Amino acid sequence: MPATWTTPKNWNVGELLIASDLNTHVRDNLEWLKARPFAYQAIATTTTTSTSYVAVTGGSVSLATVGGNVLIACLVNAANSGAGNGNFFDLAIDSTRQGDASNGLGFISTPVSGYYDLALLLWMTCPPPSAGSHSYALYWKTTAGTITLNYARLFVMEVR
Repeated sequence: MPATWTTPKNWNVGELLIASDLNTHVRDNLEWLKARPFAYQAIATTTTTSTSYVAVTGGSVSLATVGGNVLIACLVNAANSGAGNGNFFDLAIDSTRQGDASNGLGFISTPVSGYYDLALLLWMTCPPPSAGSHSYALYWKTTAGTITLNYARLFVMEVR
């Protein structure tokens, strides 16, 4: 697979098609599209009592892109030690959170102490990050008590 996307060539009327041009601008770009940059992180069980957003320990990945839009998805399974406490989640690019300042991108309410629930966070960058390597991370906070993150998976893919 080619390491980077090549801007397709503008073909001229009457121009001879040569193998190296077709390989670079058609074959290689199709292979790159099929195998777009992708990163994945399984996040181990961890806890926090923070009432301000903090990065989840072990909850980040780096991905080098060519400047296209990036789709970020995170599946979270979490519980809180106190009934009625709120668990807030957000996604960050290069340590800049993407969601609402207070509420982030996702929320799990704890109806019963220790009750685990799921949240799915989805975010498409717009505008896209600049070409190069960027860090993508899961952030979280609680209204009170201790959040236990039982299961989380962070996925990042350039979609162009």
